[in-house]
Amino acid sequence: MQYAQGGYEATFGRYEVDEANRTFTYHVEGGLVRSLVGKDLVRSFELRGNQLIVKSANPDEHWRVAWDHY
Repeated sequence: MQYAQGGYEATFGRYEVDEANRTFTYHVEGGLVRSLVGKDLVRSFELRGNQLIVKSANPDEHWRVAWDHY
């Protein structure tokens, strides 16, 4: 089964931030990728200059996303 149609993944849900450990847990409540619904995904984050960098806390997953603020 293809994970995300055309490389697009859209989800929504609640999250809880653990500032001390620089992580947050994303509680997926719905989305296009049905296999993610109901999961609790732990993500690490880093603030670097004008960027927010997010990546999986799972060492087996090798991805990261960066958002710039101008």
